Amino acid sequence: MFRLNPLPRSFVVATLAEFASTFDLNSLSADWMETSMWGWIRTRTEPVSARQYLRFAELDIEEGDTPRHLVNGITNAKRALHLRMEDICNGFGFDKLGGSRSFPSMVKFISSLGITAPRLLVRLNKLRNEVEHDYVLPARQDVETFLDVASLFVAATDRWVDRQPCEAESFRNTGSVGEGFELANMRFDWERGTVKLDFREIGSGLTGPRVTTEFHIPSDEFFICARFAVELDGVR
Repeated sequence: MFRLNPLPRSFVVATLAEFASTFDLNSLSADWMETSMWGWIRTRTEPVSARQYLRFAELDIEEGDTPRHLVNGITNAKRALHLRMEDICNGFGFDKLGGSRSFPSMVKFISSLGITAPRLLVRLNKLRNEVEHDYVLPARQDVETFLDVASLFVAATDRWVDRQPCEAESFRNTGSVGEGFELANMRFDWERGTVKLDFREIGSGLTGPRVTTEFHIPSDEFFICARFAVELDGVR
């Protein structure tokens, strides 16, 4: 969890703009921020959804252990994994990165957001590549493992499909004593790959002066904010 690290008392901020420009993103904390608005991620269901591919894979290995059943089973599980991974990545702004849309690049992106651990996904991709590119016949145990983890990934990411954090607000003063300023809220436009942080004078309410800072993919600042938003939504 991100912890609040107050600025040293000797550090004096004279203006709201200075406070906004020197704000330490690593001080973002669930101790004084909470998710206040959610959206959803569009997932493809036509012609076949991720869950349908999973069901196909289950039927493949239920029906037999022949090479056809095993290869089809792992291929359908892979399709489910890829389809959901692409949808989740796109929902969090992956398109704004540009460049390769390969499986490794998607794994790296998801890891940067803190959505899931990447090591297992990399191992599964290695097995998939062996089947598709090296003509290795997978063992039934490997197919079952692949299917189990693909199913877990789809289930685990359902929460982001239905409840993607889009805005967080502070419910407690985030400025150190004597500064008189605070971070009011954090707003994401995932489709555009941007996050905006609004700062204000403490006690100024909705009509007081504000200063906004904005970060874009692929900046480190964007990913710090995105990881915090993902973690924050799992706290409350």
